[in-house]
Amino acid sequence: MHRASILSRIRPHTLGALIPLLLAAGAIAGSGAGEGPRSSTAFVCPDGDRFTVDFHPGHVRLRHGSGVFALSRETADKTERYSDGRHTLWLDKDGARIEGAAGSNGHHRCRPVGSSA
Repeated sequence: MHRASILSRIRPHTLGALIPLLLAAGAIAGSGAGEGPRSSTAFVCPDGDRFTVDFHPGHVRLRHGSGVFALSRETADKTERYSDGRHTLWLDKDGARIEGAAGSNGHHRCRPVGSSA
């Protein structure tokens, strides 16, 4: 069925009621829920393993060879810690450490790609 024939079947009072709903849906969709990360950093570990951290407001997305994980920020001393209860990411001024991701072996001293070790 063509779009023109679909629109011709909608009664004027129904269309009038749909317009505010469509505008509200557009406002919600544009509110930032689907926006990309504020920044991303790729890390490399001493054994060659790699992962990327996408920074979003209040959480990070950890992209590792074993999957993609949304981790919520938790309080920690002197480091930033993010976890989903199974996977944990620690960030500090010297680099990053991950635990729980298959094949990660609890990497220590993972450095941002391009930084000197």
